[in-house]
Amino acid sequence: MQKPQHRMSFDRFLHLGMRALKKGDAKRAAEIFHHFNDLRPADPRGYFGLAQLEKYQWAFQRAHHLTRKALLLQPNNLRCYISHATACSDDLELQEALRMMARALVIHPLNHDLRTHFGLLHLCAGDWRRGFTLYDDRGSRRALLQQLKKFNIAPWRGEPLDGKHILLAAEQGAGDVLQFVRYVAPLAEQGAKVTVICQKNLRGLIAQVAGVHAVGATISGDTSYGEALMTLPRHLQVTPRDVKLNQPYLVAPTAKEVLPATDKPRIGVSWTGNPAHSANRERSVPIAELAPLFALEGIEFYSFQFDSDTVEDKPFADEVIDLAPRLGDFGQTASYVKQMDLIITIDSSLAHLAGGLGHPVWLMLARQTDWRWIGDEHTTPWYPSMRLFRQTTAGDWTPVLEQVAATLQTLRATPRAAR
Repeated sequence: MQKPQHRMSFDRFLHLGMRALKKGDAKRAAEIFHHFNDLRPADPRGYFGLAQLEKYQWAFQRAHHLTRKALLLQPNNLRCYISHATACSDDLELQEALRMMARALVIHPLNHDLRTHFGLLHLCAGDWRRGFTLYDDRGSRRALLQQLKKFNIAPWRGEPLDGKHILLAAEQGAGDVLQFVRYVAPLAEQGAKVTVICQKNLRGLIAQVAGVHAVGATISGDTSYGEALMTLPRHLQVTPRDVKLNQPYLVAPTAKEVLPATDKPRIGVSWTGNPAHSANRERSVPIAELAPLFALEGIEFYSFQFDSDTVEDKPFADEVIDLAPRLGDFGQTASYVKQMDLIITIDSSLAHLAGGLGHPVWLMLARQTDWRWIGDEHTTPWYPSMRLFRQTTAGDWTPVLEQVAATLQTLRATPRAAR
């Protein structure tokens, strides 16, 4: 392998390794990262690349050890701390991750990215008061505050809202909006007029949430206060023991299409999320692994898969009814969710949609999961209608699917009137 000649070449070299990894060529990525380490043994970036390679192969402990080596090389390097803390968290070594972040904050006390990562770790640890406070330093919220400033809109800091107009802005994915829009109601109860700025495909559904006065696409100046939707849990002092407002708060519109009557259980399924999501590979179930589930007799399966990874041309395509062409926006999707006996999904917007509707939903979770689902419980305070099925080994969905299939047998044997 040819040796790079200058700094930009080394950067390009690493980029080639990461590109190979994204394409699934682990062998090529390993060659590049190992060669980089041979050429630049004191450069921690080679260890970052190798750690990503180990993570890709579900070897989180080895990734953890590699980021520790990088940190030992440059103990004041901010990226080394963040990478090592992330690897510790992935390896379920949460306390070590917190120690690393605390040490890094001493060196870089005002760094926004560091505070954001530290906030997420505290959320994972169950310290939501400190977690939400630190997480407010995230880039998307800071960008929102800059936009509000241009319109002379003050950020809401908990002031009385009676007679005031407050704008709440979505800043991340649809699932986050669907989860946190529940906190509009307490603001409306204080006398606020609430406008929610969110994605187009959510507006029809969000407009029907209790307390929402209006929905929109852009910020306007006729507003007393503004805030990010995901900051409301901090203002409302939400805790793991009291998430507040966990009753159904989403309302499905009248269905434009009523599915044909059947005595069989109707099960809606989704196995992957937004491909751009940083953890989509970890959270997604390979479609081929669902074949034994779809082979269960006496059940009607419906695909709620939005993207190109559909059941079309798969060996089990005849066992699954593809709803993708009919789903439309989230309101239309909600109308189909309500016609199912059960939704089975990975951690995606569909899980929050079903949960917010108060509809039965089984959530299949990766071992390295989001802060919302941390722990070993099979229920969640966020959604009483939700049941959690957890991986015990990273990357291995077989036990999860076996448990789901076994539990489905009970539902299949239950008369429709009793479900």
